[in-house]
Amino acid sequence: MGSFDTALSALQAFSSAMDAVGNNLANMSTTGFKTSEINFEDVMGTVTANNTQIGNGVQQPTTEADFSQGAITTTTNPLDAAIQGNGFFLLAPAGSTGTPSSYEYTRDGSFQIGADGTLQTADGANVQGWSLNPATGQVDTSGLVGNITIPMGTTLPAVATSTVSISANLNAAAAAGDSLSVPITVYDSEGGSHQLTLTMTKDATTPNQWDLTLSSTDPSIQDGSKLTSLLSTTSLTFTNGELSPSTPAAITITGLTYTTASGIPNQPIITWSPWTTAPSGTPAAGGVSGLTQFSQTSVVTNVTQNGLAAGTLSSVQIVNGGEIMGTFSNGAQSEIGQIAVAGVQNPDSLVNIGDNDFGAGASTVTLPPSVALAGGAGQILGESLESSNVDIATEFTNLINFQAGYSAASRVITTQNQMIEQLLSIIQP
Repeated sequence: MGSFDTALSALQAFSSAMDAVGNNLANMSTTGFKTSEINFEDVMGTVTANNTQIGNGVQQPTTEADFSQGAITTTTNPLDAAIQGNGFFLLAPAGSTGTPSSYEYTRDGSFQIGADGTLQTADGANVQGWSLNPATGQVDTSGLVGNITIPMGTTLPAVATSTVSISANLNAAAAAGDSLSVPITVYDSEGGSHQLTLTMTKDATTPNQWDLTLSSTDPSIQDGSKLTSLLSTTSLTFTNGELSPSTPAAITITGLTYTTASGIPNQPIITWSPWTTAPSGTPAAGGVSGLTQFSQTSVVTNVTQNGLAAGTLSSVQIVNGGEIMGTFSNGAQSEIGQIAVAGVQNPDSLVNIGDNDFGAGASTVTLPPSVALAGGAGQILGESLESSNVDIATEFTNLINFQAGYSAASRVITTQNQMIEQLLSIIQP
């Protein structure tokens, strides 16, 4: 009768294996899903006096998650993220407060902003990392991890303009009196904008010299037509198309007065550096400037300044590296959070708890959370998701093999039954 038990164990084992294959195939489109590998082990029976060894069938198969990398796909959701390499997203279980007694782990980066303004998974678990410290205006990744707060609607204070940068070419073939006007928008401490015009005019007497005038028709700027005297340098000279090394490293605008929206006069000091790399040595030589004088049309290619109007946080995006960047209504961008990567030394020990999440098993060894690409952690890719690592060809091969094994085991039972019937027919009268 041992063959009945042996064959029955095979039927049960192959049936369980088919369940595992079915689950793999059912989740072949599940984000971050890790396929289950199926392992069989035999059951040893008796050893006879002449060393004949006959087994007692097969044990129920065990499954082991395969944590190999799944394919990375690009999405259009700014809150999607994927890990390329080692590690997991660290989660505080849904509904937990403070530091949870245990964490969850996932490779599914389909994130969203919850009703409480924190970054969450689809099932409400809180993604762990570091949030913006309002007191310092920085994200400190050296501290303990916690829920990541997304401060939608937060106001970014106005920044008064203090520096200006200009890139332009002045036509070397220009006639005396030809000019190039550069409109510049600057901001006061309350975020109000004011318009200036810097004009560079080819000098009539000195070769390769361009004279500077500063003016404004903005009614909020006092004495807008008399601003030239506020420039610390009123001319620029060029040598072989390049700005003369004798040009100061910084040109200041001092004494400018404009009225803010609240009616309070504001007098900023604005620095314009014509150099990206200032000349060095004595006498000064070298240097790289955004201003040139070549035989090409006079044109302004870029004007930048560091002032900003006040703005409110309007959208967020996870970028490569796991930084959470906020975009404000004034066009400014700022880091408002950082996602942590949790390392697990032996991921095979993790226990699947559903919802694309894993829990720590009895033998799981975890590593301290870190930023991406630190301490062996993989890279976080923004607007991306990791696909399931299920290989359909492997699963279909397993289907064929397990079906064949099930059929063979059932054939053993059929044959053994026929043998018993034949035996019974012999002893019948």
